[in-house]
Amino acid sequence: MSVHVEVNSKTECPYCIEAKQWLAERAIPYEEIVRDIREEREAFYDSLGLVGKERTVPQVIITADGDRLRIGGAEQLT
Repeated sequence: MSVHVEVNSKTECPYCIEAKQWLAERAIPYEEIVRDIREEREAFYDSLGLVGKERTVPQVIITADGDRLRIGGAEQLT
């Protein structure tokens, strides 16, 4: 099974740091995509169909054998 973990984050976001630390403590490899530019972040949220309070970082996305699962933020990860 092929698994890929993607963490979409912003620089200095405490929740992003928490999510990355949680993954690192469990030796779970991940790819970080920093989305500091607001317009790019908004386009990313739009691409996922996120609305309202869902439009936050981190957004953790797990892809396993072609299936994508959006976990959401640090609270949902733990």
